[in-house]
Amino acid sequence: LAEKQAELNKITQTLSSKAKEIEEKKKIIEENTELKYELQQKLNEQEITIKNANDRIKQLEKDLVSIISNLDRNRIIKNERLLQFKEIENNRNKSIIELSAKQEQINQIELKIKSFDEKINLYQSEKRIKESKVKFLEELEREKEGYAKAVKSIITECEKNHEIKQGYKGVIANIIKVDNRYATAIEMLLGASIQNIVTKAEQDAKTMIEYLRNNNLGRASFLPMTTVKGNKLDRYKSVDGTIGIASDLISYEKEYDGIMQNLLGKAVIVDSMENAIKLAKENRYSFRIATLEGDIITPSGSMTGGSIAKKTSNILGRTEEIKTLKQEVIKLENSIKELEEQKEEFSKSNAEQIESIEKLKAEMQQSEIIFATEQEKMNSINKEVTSLENEKNKKQQEITNHNKNIETSNNNKNQFLEEIEKIVENSR
Repeated sequence: LAEKQAELNKITQTLSSKAKEIEEKKKIIEENTELKYELQQKLNEQEITIKNANDRIKQLEKDLVSIISNLDRNRIIKNERLLQFKEIENNRNKSIIELSAKQEQINQIELKIKSFDEKINLYQSEKRIKESKVKFLEELEREKEGYAKAVKSIITECEKNHEIKQGYKGVIANIIKVDNRYATAIEMLLGASIQNIVTKAEQDAKTMIEYLRNNNLGRASFLPMTTVKGNKLDRYKSVDGTIGIASDLISYEKEYDGIMQNLLGKAVIVDSMENAIKLAKENRYSFRIATLEGDIITPSGSMTGGSIAKKTSNILGRTEEIKTLKQEVIKLENSIKELEEQKEEFSKSNAEQIESIEKLKAEMQQSEIIFATEQEKMNSINKEVTSLENEKNKKQQEITNHNKNIETSNNNKNQFLEEIEKIVENSR
């Protein structure tokens, strides 16, 4: 019994050990079953991923075929348009070069025409100024402005009284012509004599004097051509700055020679008072001396000078000035007419060239419109091609990414299958 009891204990111990081993095996099998389920889930997930990726790749490849087809078509259109655009661009560039060259010619023509216009405007402005001055001087002359009352009365009466007019020759101021440089000196030398009335003979002077007396018009000085005579300085000692004898520095008709020698034949004009004093001393104060500024030295040694009030119009040479101004106005009118004719002729001679350039400008404007339109088309097709290329690259990259994902999923799947096989093997 003891032996059997010992054997039973041994068997019981063995059974207990086996039961424990079975429990452990059951636990391992349960764990493996759970792990196998998880792996199977992951395996299924990888298969779904692979299926979805393959489905997406098929769709992408289908889209890619459409994109590539569209891209090829647009590239063909782009190349065709590029050829057209290059031709248009070349023609445009040629036109720009041609227009630039012709524009330079036009600029020269316009400069020439502008030059004509500037000269015409300058002459017209000068003409207006001279016409205005003539009008002003004629008004003064009509009103006998600047003349003494008696002189003015004689001049006015001459216009309507034939008896007085036939003996009247003029006033000294209007008989002589003086260069502006010597005008002040001559006026100062003449003094009141500048308004002396020149008559043909003494009887004419007498008639005019009686007219003034009878009408209580004041007094005037008369210079009958038959009685008034004079001599010019035949010799004198000159000094630096001496200009000449006053009667030689004015212009007048030969018939007035005696009167002019009487008034100015024994007077010398110099440039300055300093030289006037030297000249007077050198010639022992034997004649009158005047400076260009109007200072006077007389044979008595007296000196007259100072500032001279500016006059709006001097009676000295006023009639001659009006005549000269009118001649200058006529010259200006002729110059303006000549310039306008030259401008017209120049414009006509260049009209064809100007017209061709204007035509080229119009063609250039049209060319620019066509160029801009084609350029816009080129930009549009370039954008379209770029967009399709970007889309194609994007699809290709997405296919590549999906293939990588499939490869990764297949690797994962194989790994999971190996693990499942191991589990199944260990569960046996």
